[in-house]
Amino acid sequence: MEKAFPDTHRYLNVPEAARYLRTSKAFLDRDRLTRLHGIPFVRLGRRILYDRLALDDFLARQAEPEAEG
Repeated sequence: MEKAFPDTHRYLNVPEAARYLRTSKAFLDRDRLTRLHGIPFVRLGRRILYDRLALDDFLARQAEPEAEG
């Protein structure tokens, strides 16, 4: 079975990043303008790229602590 995002493909364009995060391209576009969620991205000239490792780190920081019970 082929991986959706091979390890050699570190930098993702906007549609790839949206698919990786399971969200919409519009959500990422809006976040880049508002910085509401602070999803990390890199601007390379006119290109927008998302570092897959930075996205993984971002997601890990967003995890809600488990409730004690």
